[in-house]
Amino acid sequence: MVLTGIIVILVAFGAAVFATKEFATMFAGVCGVIGTIIGAYFGIQAGQSGKARVEMELTKAHELAVRLAAYVGTSTPRR
Repeated sequence: MVLTGIIVILVAFGAAVFATKEFATMFAGVCGVIGTIIGAYFGIQAGQSGKARVEMELTKAHELAVRLAAYVGTSTPRR
């Protein structure tokens, strides 16, 4: 999906440069748009990766708490 968007933008850029012959002005706009799309894509990927890692650590901590609670239960004397 991202690649398709970039290709469409580059085709539109080529058509605009061909029609107006102003390469530098058009190139600046294209760089901004493509940079924004790529930055958003990788930002979302990094966020999802971090979320998955945190959820895995939370699950491990919960399992440890349940095991400790089961061990401490009512049969273990207090100190």
